[in-house]
Amino acid sequence: MNIQDLVKAKKVEDLKAFGGYFDTKNNLESQLGFKLGVNGWHSLHEKLYELRMAVKSNKDKIYHIYWTYPLDKSKEEISDILDVDLTVKDKEELKDRVDDLICFFYISSYDPYRKYEESKLKNFKNSSKLEGIDIDISNKNKCLSSILSKYKRKVHG
Repeated sequence: MNIQDLVKAKKVEDLKAFGGYFDTKNNLESQLGFKLGVNGWHSLHEKLYELRMAVKSNKDKIYHIYWTYPLDKSKEEISDILDVDLTVKDKEELKDRVDDLICFFYISSYDPYRKYEESKLKNFKNSSKLEGIDIDISNKNKCLSSILSKYKRKVHG
């Protein structure tokens, strides 16, 4: 089970697809290294959403707190921001936990695959114009091969 897949779940039903509640929750808590304090699918979904929003809006602040304050103060401040009980023994363990949280819950709005697909279609359309072929790619569901087959030259012989 991948935490990023769980974090991206938009509905409770999406979470349920990962298996039973207790298995999912326990696996998640063991990977995160702290208890979530949830007692059902809805509260688990809510907690994941809250963590995602807290990390997204406070990422720089969390790193600043880690680098600026001593262990006890850092742990307390970061726990308050995330609304979880972080239990760490030293600064290095706190850094690992913070890095993991950022990695798991910070979802960038930039998707390189989507950007590649968009630029690929745009470049194909523009290069086709150079050859005198005007292609309408308004239907995003069409694949490149279906567009090619429509405009393919017929070879006789």
